[in-house]
Amino acid sequence: MSSLAPHNDDAHATTTAESAHDQATALYFSATWCGPCRTFGPIVERVATALGDRVGLVKLDVDAAPELAIRYGVRSVPTLVVLRRGEVAARHTGSISEGALRRLLDAAL
Repeated sequence: MSSLAPHNDDAHATTTAESAHDQATALYFSATWCGPCRTFGPIVERVATALGDRVGLVKLDVDAAPELAIRYGVRSVPTLVVLRRGEVAARHTGSISEGALRRLLDAAL
């Protein structure tokens, strides 16, 4: 499962995020008005694509999916929350390098 297009509502995003219990899922919370999100988003997409079936990616706009952002305690963007078997396995707030993101995801998988 990989969903690179942003989800535009809480219900659809929740269904997508929770449908992958067999696979780790990276929830990428961002916003259109967020400058760092514009640079970190492509990094997240490259790393998720490189990891292939090991991790699914769900992009979420905090303004379009506020309930899910609240549910996962997102207070700043960009924030990445990695779920493994339905539990939070890792999280990071702010932009990081591609190598650091790869290490974060490898450790969570």
